Amino acid sequence: MILEAPQLEKIKWCPDFKEDFAGNNLDPLASPLVSDFDFEEIDRLLGETRDSLKDDRDWTALIEAQKRIFLWLRGESPLKPGFDRIIGHRLIALMLVIAPDLFGGKSLRGVAMALGYTAPVLSNHSAHFTREFGIQNRRKGHDWRHRRKHGN
Repeated sequence: MILEAPQLEKIKWCPDFKEDFAGNNLDPLASPLVSDFDFEEIDRLLGETRDSLKDDRDWTALIEAQKRIFLWLRGESPLKPGFDRIIGHRLIALMLVIAPDLFGGKSLRGVAMALGYTAPVLSNHSAHFTREFGIQNRRKGHDWRHRRKHGN
């Protein structure tokens, strides 16, 4: 079964945003619209200074984590027929574990049915991701198998 993507409404484009545009009805004697607000101080207080963004250790860890997820998505034999479909299934399963809200609150079974799959197609990949990375979907706390394994 082939599902068609919903048609999006055409976006009416507006003219480019002009940052320095102040309006047509300004008082010519008014002081210029200049702000002396200290944005750097706010960044520093929030721990987001420009120097902290240059820390290579954080970027290295992020890249390594993404690489590990990409290797999981790729699977054992990346060049076999149907490879793209398997990656799609795994990516949907990964999203259901990490951010199920992206599917409007639907369960794994509901997402599978909406896409024209059976639940085990996504469930197997979801379970494999959970075992591989130790990340549990927050909705699965009610699962009796989870309680028995973890003593909850």
